[in-house]
Amino acid sequence: MPLDFEVIPELGLATQNWEVRLGSPIGMIINIFKKATQEVKQIDLGYSEGTQADITLTLTNDGVRFYFCPNSQRLRKIEIFDLTKVWY
Repeated sequence: MPLDFEVIPELGLATQNWEVRLGSPIGMIINIFKKATQEVKQIDLGYSEGTQADITLTLTNDGVRFYFCPNSQRLRKIEIFDLTKVWY
């Protein structure tokens, strides 16, 4: 079953159990997803050593990707990359 979330324009995403806001540190968001094992089934972490590329957390089963600044490690962008997995 796809993740059921609300998009809060210019702020973030929220479900009944958790909320992710732009500017949040990556460690806090990882902890949120670790506690949300009933909702979030698979998370992929992407990073590139020695470059200024963003750090990414991808909710593979839900079609959502979170981009973090490599220096501050704070959430800067949320992408919904698979619209077939979104309820509307």
